[in-house]
Order: sequence, then C-alpha cells, then structure tokens
Amino acid sequence: MRLCVLGSIHLSSDGRRVTPTTGKERALLAALALTGPGRLPLRELADRLWNGSPPEGYRSTLHTYVTRLRGKIEAAGLDRGILTHTAEGYLLRLPAQALDWERFRSLRSRARALHQAGRSAEARAALEEALALWKGPALPGVGGRWVEQLRVSMERSHQDALAVWASLAIAEGDHAEAVEVLGSALVAYPVNESLHGHLLHGLHALGRTADALAAYQRLRERLSEELGVDPSPALRRRFELLLRATAGPVGDGGSDGDGGSDGVGGSQAPPPAAGRPRTIVDNLAREPRHFRGRTAQTRLLCSRLRETESGFAHLWVVCGMAGVGKSQLSLHVAHRVKDLYPDARLSVDLRGHDERAAPLSAEEALTELMRLLRVPVPPTVLSLAERVALWREHTRSMRLLLLLEDAASAEQVLPLLPSGTRCAVVITSRFFLPEVEGADHLPLGLPSDEECTEMFTAALDRPWGEEEADTLAEIIDRCDRLPIAVGLVANLAQFHPSWSPRDLLHRLPSPSFPGLSAFRVGGRDLSRIFDVSVDAMDPRARDAFLLLGLHPTRGMDGRVAAALVGPDEHASRQALMDLVSAHLLNEPEPDRFEMHALLQVHARHRARDGLSPERAHAAKQRMHAAYLSLTSLADRALHPHRPGRDDHEPLPIGERWPEERAMAWFRRELATVLTMLSEADRHGAGRTALRLARVVCDHMDAHGPWSEAVTLHTAMVEWARDQGEDRERARAHFDLARALLRVGEVDRAGEHSRSAHERWSEAGDVLGQAWAVAQGAMISYVANDYAGSRALVERALETFEARGHRPGIVFCLRVRGLCHFAVSASHEAIADFSDASTLLERSQDQQLLMEMQLNLAGAFQQLGYHHQSWSLCEKVLVTARRRGDRRRAAVALTNLGKLSLHRERPEQAVSRLQESLKILESFGDPWAKSTILTNLGTAHAAANQPDQARLCFCRALAMRGFITPPARTESLLGLARLEGTAGRHHDVVTHLRQAASTARQHGLRKEHATALLALGQHLSVHGERSEANACLRQAAEIFEVLQAPEAQITRSLLETLGNT
Repeated sequence: MRLCVLGSIHLSSDGRRVTPTTGKERALLAALALTGPGRLPLRELADRLWNGSPPEGYRSTLHTYVTRLRGKIEAAGLDRGILTHTAEGYLLRLPAQALDWERFRSLRSRARALHQAGRSAEARAALEEALALWKGPALPGVGGRWVEQLRVSMERSHQDALAVWASLAIAEGDHAEAVEVLGSALVAYPVNESLHGHLLHGLHALGRTADALAAYQRLRERLSEELGVDPSPALRRRFELLLRATAGPVGDGGSDGDGGSDGVGGSQAPPPAAGRPRTIVDNLAREPRHFRGRTAQTRLLCSRLRETESGFAHLWVVCGMAGVGKSQLSLHVAHRVKDLYPDARLSVDLRGHDERAAPLSAEEALTELMRLLRVPVPPTVLSLAERVALWREHTRSMRLLLLLEDAASAEQVLPLLPSGTRCAVVITSRFFLPEVEGADHLPLGLPSDEECTEMFTAALDRPWGEEEADTLAEIIDRCDRLPIAVGLVANLAQFHPSWSPRDLLHRLPSPSFPGLSAFRVGGRDLSRIFDVSVDAMDPRARDAFLLLGLHPTRGMDGRVAAALVGPDEHASRQALMDLVSAHLLNEPEPDRFEMHALLQVHARHRARDGLSPERAHAAKQRMHAAYLSLTSLADRALHPHRPGRDDHEPLPIGERWPEERAMAWFRRELATVLTMLSEADRHGAGRTALRLARVVCDHMDAHGPWSEAVTLHTAMVEWARDQGEDRERARAHFDLARALLRVGEVDRAGEHSRSAHERWSEAGDVLGQAWAVAQGAMISYVANDYAGSRALVERALETFEARGHRPGIVFCLRVRGLCHFAVSASHEAIADFSDASTLLERSQDQQLLMEMQLNLAGAFQQLGYHHQSWSLCEKVLVTARRRGDRRRAAVALTNLGKLSLHRERPEQAVSRLQESLKILESFGDPWAKSTILTNLGTAHAAANQPDQARLCFCRALAMRGFITPPARTESLLGLARLEGTAGRHHDVVTHLRQAASTARQHGLRKEHATALLALGQHLSVHGERSEANACLRQAAEIFEVLQAPEAQITRSLLETLGNT
C-alpha cells in the first residue's frame, strides 16, 4: 500500500487507487497521514480542516467526510479498517514506509550517511530514488496555515536534496544531467541561490558560459525586484570566479545545449557577435504575476520562438477580442524566451485602442524604437522610407525580440518589422491583420472553465472556500470566461472583503440586473474598453454592432444577422465581416454568427441609447421577416400536411430544404424564435410575428413544450384580433384549439375551434371551414363521442376530396381510423390508416407517416397480428430517434412495451414503458401519461410486482379529466385481477362492473365483452350462477360479432356452467 502527498494526494494498492475529489477529503487524508503513529484528536483535526475556525456541529460534518473517504477506500477494494476512530480521535493505519514523504526523508538521511562515509556513488543513487518520489508540489489542493508551514519545510528539504545531488553529479562529471535537472527545478524554486550556484558551475563546465552569465543576471534582477536584495556573498564570489576562469571576452564560450527546456537552464543564450554592444536593451514590462492557464498557446509560441537558427525571422500575430489576454500571454512568453535574444528585448504600445491618446503612427513608433536602440539618425534621413531602410539595416544582424502591442492596422506595423533572420516579432491586435504577409496567426479564444478558475484564484490572492465552488462556477459563467472580466470580479472581491460570494454574484449581469457596472474597478471599466473597440470601427460597422444588440440571443443565422443590420444584404454582410475581423463578432461555423455574452449586454445598452424607436422597429421587422422566411422553409420541409394549411398560405419561393437541415434549424433556432416572440408580445407585434408564431406550432406539437405552445397561441389570438384579417384570426383560433387539446382542455379547444369556423365563414374560405370541422371531429374523438366524430369527419372529408386537398384527406382518414380503433372495428381502422399511409408515402411527410404507422401498429395489435405490429413499431422507433422526434419515439416505446407483454417478457415491458413515461412527462401530455400508467400497471402485475402495479392503476384512474375510456377500463380490470389474487371478492366485483359500464357507455365493444367475461368467470366461481350466465352470454354475443377468438372460449364456459 502506498500513500502519496508529493505531486498528488492518493492512496493505492495493487493497481487500485483512491483519489479524494474535494479539498476537505484531501486535507483529511493528508492530516491523518502526516500525524505520525498516534491518533489525531478530533479538535486538532477540525482545526486543520477549517483553518482554526471549525463550524458549530463540526463533529457530524467531520464524520461525514470520514465516512465518505472510507466509502471510497472500500469501493477501490481496499480495507476500510485502515481508517479507524476511537474516543481519542482518528487513526490512519499504514504500513511502514507507505507514505512517500516518509520514504523521501528516510532516503535523504541514508544518502547523508553514505556521503559522510565517502560512498558518493551510493549516496547519489539514494538521492535519485528520493527525488523520483517528488512528482509535483507537496500537498496539492490543500490549504490552511498548518499546510503552508509544513509545505515550506517539505520544499526546503526537497531543495536541499536537489543541491546535494547536483554537487555529487557535477563532481562525477555529469554536467549535462545536472544542468537539465536544475533547469527544471529552478522553475519551482526560482530564487534558490544554492541551486543557481550549481547551475552556473554546470553551464560553465559545458562551455555555455553565456548561459551561465545570463542565468546569474536573471537571478540578480529577480532578487532585486521581488525581495529587494542582492545575491549572497557566496554566490557573488562564485560568479566572480566564473568570470576570472572564462577565457576571452564574456560570452565567447561555445554552446552545445539543446535549449529545449522551458526552465531557467533551458533558454540557451547565444554569444554576441563581434562588435555588438554588450549592454542589453530590455524595456519589457515585469512578467505578469497572476498569469495562469494558456498552456497550449504558451508551449506553441515558446517552441517556435526558440528556433533562433531556422534561417528566417519569427513573426506572430496574436489576435482576439478586447480583454481576452493577448498582451498578458505575449509578455509571459517573452520572459520565457528573452535570453535567446541577447541584443535587445523591446516592447512598444501602439495604442490602437487607447481612449486617452491617438494610435501611434508608424513614424512615431519607429522613432521610439530607434531611440531605444540608440540608432544614430543622420540629419539627411528625413522620410519614413529612409528611416525604415536605416532601421532594417541596423537590425539585420541582431537577435532582437520585439513586442508590438495593440496594433490598429497592418499599415501601422509593417514599417516596424526588423530584417534580421534571427529576430522575433509578436504583434497583439484586436484585428486579424491578414495583410501582415508571412505572419503566423494565433487567434486567442476564451480559456476553459478550469483556466478561468485558476485565473480568478490567482487574482483574488486569497483562498476561495471549497463550499463556494458552485458560486465561482456561476461567476465565471456570468463573465462568459472573459479573462479581463474574471480579473475585475476578483479585484472587486478584494476591495469588498465583507461581500459574500453570493453578494458578488448578484452584482453581475443577469436578466434582473443588466449592464456591465460590476466590471468597473478603479480606473478599469469594461464598458469603456468595449466602447473603444466599437468606436474604432467605421460608421457602418458601428451601426451594425448596435443593431445586432436588438437580437434576443447571442447566436444567429447569417441571413437573420444581415437582415437585422440593413435591407442591403451585400452591405450588411460586409459590415458583419468587419465586426468578425475586429473580434466584436464570431463566426463559429459557416454563415452563423455569435457575440460574446458581455459584448451583447453592451450592444443592447448602446442600442437602447443610440437607435431611434423608428429605426429599432424597422430592424426588428426585418429580423422577424427573415426568421419567418427561414422557419417557413423548415416547416414546409417537415410538415407539408400540417393541419389548417390552406390555399391562401404563402409558400416559400424557389428554395427547398432537405429534412435534415430543417430539423437542425428547429433544434438550434426554436428557443431563439420563442424568446423573440415573447419580446414581441411585450412590445406589440406585427403581422410578420403573428405568421412566425404559426409556423413553429407544428414543431412544438411534435417536440414540446406544450405548455409554452398554449401561451404562444393565446398571444397569437390577441395579436390577430388587434391587427390580423379574418383568415389570420381563424388560423390563430385553430392553432390554439390544437394546443389546448394537447394539454387536455377539451372544452376550451372546442370553443376556439368553433371560433375558427366562424372566422373562416366570414372570410368565405371553404377550405378553412372544412379544417375547422375536421378539428371538431378530433375534439369529439378525444371527448369519446365516436359517432359524432365520424359524422363530422364525413362532412370535412367531402370538401377535402372535392378539392383534392391531400393534407385534409389524410387528417380525416386518421381521425376516422382512430374512431374505428376505439370501438374495436379493427379492420376498418386498418383500412383508413393504410390509405392515409399510402398518401403520405407519396408526399414524403415522414413525421406524419410515423404517426400513421403507429396507429396502424395499434390496429394490427388489436387484431392479434403482433408480428406486423412489432415490426412497424421498431421501424418508427429507429426513424424517430434518428430524427430527434422524442414524442413519437415515446409512443413507439409504449406500443413495444404492450407487445412485450404479449411475448411474455414483462421485465422488458416495464423497461420500455418507464422510458416512454419519462419522455412524455417532459411534454406534459396527460392523455398519453394515463395510458402509459395503465400499461405499466399491467406490466408490473405480469412481473409479479403487485404493489407497483396497484400504484400505477390508481395513478391512472386519478387522472379523471384525461384518462381515456379504454385506459380507464383496462385499469379497472387490472385492479380487479389484483384484488382477486388478494381474495377480496367484493372489490373484484365492484371494479369489474365499473369496467363493463365504462366500456358500454363509450361503445368499446371488445373491452365491454372482456369485462363481462371476467365478471362472469368470477361470479361463477363464487356460486352466483344466474348472473354469471347472463354476463357470459352477453360477452359471447359481442365476441361473435367482432369475430374475436374469445367467442369460442366464452361459449365453452357457458356449456360448462350449464352442465354443473
């Protein structure tokens, strides 16, 4: 068994590993491991976990952490008894030398003894074994005073071991290995003078004297800047000895290192060329103290900029939106590679986006650079071209690192590029700058959530409680991962230490608290930073930015964005491209645009103040029209037979979409359309918004959410009443009736269906009137008035057939088939569903075809054709899942569940029905829910789970306003079977009589006969022969009319009863 606290905190044994996932678990394991052989008292353990201030009731909380850790130990297959508890406290039982820190100390002590005994090779081997245990920072992820004190002691021991090992390696002549190890070590311990002394010795021994001198210079500068001290006398003496031992001028030594490490020893500075001044010109700002993340980008830039002998200059453009961290990254990289450019490291702020000063001209910037390098400019050199030539001649043989920050244009930077092949230039800009020929571009996107967490914690400069991790995640989400915003919020927390994390969160942008005022700390204001970017654009692009602020969401289709910006699509798209080039807008995929969340907040604020009401209204009208056009294309592709579609509805001209594109459109844009329409409702909508609401209704009917559909269509009725003509008012009532029927409001659905009929009559629209009649037939079917429904169907069907209106014919055939199915007229139902399916196959209306195939499967099942039914349901399920049609997938699962019962696979039936129930509950479909609960009860009963079965039947029956007569009958029959098993004769009779009455009342002939058969059998068993005989005779007659196989069984029972 091994317990590690060096590099990571985890427990392992035989390949099994326990890794604590929270800070408290890590602290608990570390505290117990580092206590020693004795038990750790509860209070002391609590002090360590809560930094000296444990909460009230800490004992129970501590016990919870211990229990959780024990559970993880046991789950990994380890003995949970290694963590024990007594009245004195907790104890972690570990074998000797199981803790890596203890092994490290033991090996270091052994090495010391071996070294004193003159056995240097063995001492070095022991130290190498000890250092190999150190795989990263000690006690990572654990905070608190006790940890910090212990960590300092552990790191000091690590540094001492490194120093002794380095001295032994150098004494044995392994200078290259010593330099490599020390280079990596000094990344962690950059001001350790002992390690630097060994590094200087190793580098000099390798002939890399220039690197040694540069390393000493870096240490001296760092000690001065960070600690305000000079190197120790011992290190200064070693440096002086190195200087005296150097043959020839400083820097003439050879260099054979590979320079590949990111550490201090890995930046191999080349010797200066003959005649080059030794004074290094370096005006780089200090390395960013709180820089975190951007590992991949740092590695890329460092690796490329280290290739100083590639034969060409390095030229990089780091571009991205304001505040994304371009300058921080570039400066961080510059400090990591600057020793490779010994002649000069220069940085010039080009002020491309400085609200206090105009951008530097190329001539001003060039003058500044030449001044920094002390380039003599003869009086005769006056023009910019002459100065550029002089600058390029002066830099031809230099090793120069040049940062050109905040460039406004390519024209600003091109004259500043040096000509030397061993120079490197990094340009930062909010623009892409494609005109900089030969440049590599690094577009800097948003950092990950983990990187943002690191940035926030570093900028906050104090611990952030683990219990606030969720709040921190939400803060980062509100900042939309923009580094400058994350940093400003951390600064805000520093300036207001009394604010809780929740106080901080409540001040960040949200629907209830719009605006960017929270991102204003001291002299830094995110709004002003964004303003400078926007104001730097030409007027057309500035206007486009404001107009995009009117869009309700961050993402938008290219055609919608172009319409919003202006009526001239070509000009609009050029403005959009200008915004993309300035990183004020993203194009994550072709012809789709997205704005950063905080930029969108800013755009909305500026649009509110900068656009007249008339201009904003016109832009929104164009946006609504674009959405109407595109959504109509998607609607027409998916729903060519949408109910209510009439001859007066405009068709999209020319373009036709494939189904896949239409489905993708709705998946991506439906939420945006609904948001836009809700805003239209608040501000008053035009006719375009009314039509747009209409074309999304069928998609919502298939995919939900149905409750929102009712809200939307209620608003449509109001809009149409205020500004629509008769046909539009009729359609609005018609669609609301459909939505109401879906959520079970049958009476209101009937009212609005009749209103639709009246409006279409007033408009003289015969086809519309037929649709209203057909809708009335569907409502009558749902209300269990099957005869009335069929009468209305025949009326509507006559009109549809006379006009050859295929969508209406299909609708009527389906309703009529449903009525036949409800009264067990299975052959008639199959005929109607088959005719409708044939029409749909010709039109390639896949969604409605799936619906019809499910109906047909149900009719086949009713007749006992289970194989055909199963095949159809499987086919629909595959298609529905491929298309993302969850509702029809749920219906297919329901049918398959019922068929699984027929195949005597009750567990499979339960699984499929539970999956279906979960899907349809998200739609809020009470009709389907009651039916599934009934079927699920039957499946549980078949699986010998009577309690679950009874619960499902009772839940279904409790849905009185929504349960269909067939489902109610089946639930009562199911309860009767359960009560019969329990021996409750009276309850069985009551349930069976209620089932027979329900079926008879609604014309459910087969269900009526089934209930009578069950009642007759039960009564005969209990000696009530007369009533049993009557029930069985009536059941037999119904079964014979239906030509059902149960007729023969029932006649046999009657004969048996007559002979007894």
